[in-house]
Amino acid sequence: MGKKYLARPGTMVIASLAFVSIILAVSLAVPRSLTDRTGNILPALLSSIFVLVLLDAAYLSLFKVQVHLGSALEIRAPLWRRDIAYSDIVAVQAEEDSGLNSGAINWPVVKTAQGYRVNMGGKFRVSLTVKDGSAYEVVMKDQAQALDLVQTLEQVRKDSGHTSV
Repeated sequence: MGKKYLARPGTMVIASLAFVSIILAVSLAVPRSLTDRTGNILPALLSSIFVLVLLDAAYLSLFKVQVHLGSALEIRAPLWRRDIAYSDIVAVQAEEDSGLNSGAINWPVVKTAQGYRVNMGGKFRVSLTVKDGSAYEVVMKDQAQALDLVQTLEQVRKDSGHTSV
């Protein structure tokens, strides 16, 4: 089975607040004939918040880093996935990180000059270099989680007969 590392709950807080604000603004702008008979927007607002919570849970469930025993490291984010064979990993290290992505659009997966950066929310990253020269950065929630991933990768590589990273 291996180990799973999930996104930090709270990476969607700003998007959630923005969504509720938009729904509230739209609800206030809707003519009374489209709201309930009293003109009350509370049902629309509560429904929107419920949908938001479901979408938030679904969105966060798409973020994961999973170490599969004996096969590959799986890195998954919305609309993006990579499986990296342990034999292809040349180097792995944990480093402090700002937690911010560069660029105008703050999508959780961004292309970098060397490879990809997956931001799961946090202040530490695990940097992986693979044989073809590409690199992957995964921003983890904290130092303990990043160091645990590095140690787990080293142990799995050792157990599967690959050289230590």
